[in-house]
Amino acid sequence: MKRPAQYLCLFLALAALTVACVEDEGGDIPQFLDLATQVSSLDFEGVTIGSPKTQSYGLYGSLLEGDVTVTTTSPFQVSKSATEGFASSVTFSSSDFTNNITNVYVQLDPQEEGEFMAEITHSTPGLDISRVVTATGIGVTDPESIPTLLFRDNFDYTDDLLPSTNRATDDTNPTLDGWLKVRAANKDLELVSESLTFEGYPESGIGKAVVIDRNPDVPGGQTNLLQHNIDPQQNAEFTGSYYASFLFKAEDVPTAAGGYNSPLIFSSWNPNNGASWWSSGFVVQNDKANDTDPDNMVFGIRYEALNELSDKTMEIGKTYLIVLKHTITTTIPAELETTATSTASIFVFEEGDAIDVENEPEAVYTMINIPDKYYIRSVTLFQENDPQGRYIIDGLRVTNEWDDIFK
Repeated sequence: MKRPAQYLCLFLALAALTVACVEDEGGDIPQFLDLATQVSSLDFEGVTIGSPKTQSYGLYGSLLEGDVTVTTTSPFQVSKSATEGFASSVTFSSSDFTNNITNVYVQLDPQEEGEFMAEITHSTPGLDISRVVTATGIGVTDPESIPTLLFRDNFDYTDDLLPSTNRATDDTNPTLDGWLKVRAANKDLELVSESLTFEGYPESGIGKAVVIDRNPDVPGGQTNLLQHNIDPQQNAEFTGSYYASFLFKAEDVPTAAGGYNSPLIFSSWNPNNGASWWSSGFVVQNDKANDTDPDNMVFGIRYEALNELSDKTMEIGKTYLIVLKHTITTTIPAELETTATSTASIFVFEEGDAIDVENEPEAVYTMINIPDKYYIRSVTLFQENDPQGRYIIDGLRVTNEWDDIFK
């Protein structure tokens, strides 16, 4: 049996098979019964009640011995058509597959406010394992209440370690999904089951939390540097701001004067080798040299090798809502080729503070005249410098607008 090579490569990619593609055109396709989906998840984000939203994905079937049944649960429905026939289950015959591929249409039609999740299963006679796509979405009454998020992570993973893969060593890193280890030797980040809480913050108390620390079992410790891409990323035309909001608690801190850590950073990628380029970062530093209190820890901003500190002190064991803001005031036509002047700010809130969720308040500290030369493509969890620091981060959001932090 002959098929154009692109179908073979698509099937192998979808099914995560180890068989290599053959020939550039018209190679032999390995023949066996199987199903594969083009995606593993669908995120509908916010959907207004009374205004259904539809998405689709490709379904591949090989050597089918019968019909394929696709099933889900309310308020999600599936269909063969983008405009009609939505139900909890739909059946495809082998004739519905063109070149072994067909489309599955999924609709979210919420009848009430809330977050929804359902599994979409795919089964066929002779195949013991059902292929599953996870669908998520939020039902809302006011479209204006839907946040536009570039990235969100409540660290709600099954395992006790943050899932990650090693980054590439070329220019493909900005397109990769998931958390990426910039240094292959990095230890895995631990997840703790007790999430952080902060009244009024939408990500409060959801999922788990991630621990930023060094590995005491390795002499001298071991650094962590994990990046996750945002979407969309900064481009040559962009001016405006990026906000990273997260819940933060310190369990241990540097004791030496000047000891610091920068647990969260905006970052980019070096296209030549996949290494990390850092923009502005959130920093916690021991200010013993400038303060009579030997345990005085202050919040600040880091850019490259420069730390600038606020007068906002930190208490160990206390949960804060932190917002790191990076503002690009002039376009950067190409990374490294042009230096723009940007600013970075931090906002620090304690439980019970009156927060203006619609209008941006005055920052705790702002670093000005940053010689900016990188695009913001990702957010980084980072533990290096002082090995004594141990921090908990939870409820991470990245947005372009202040009010989207609180929607």
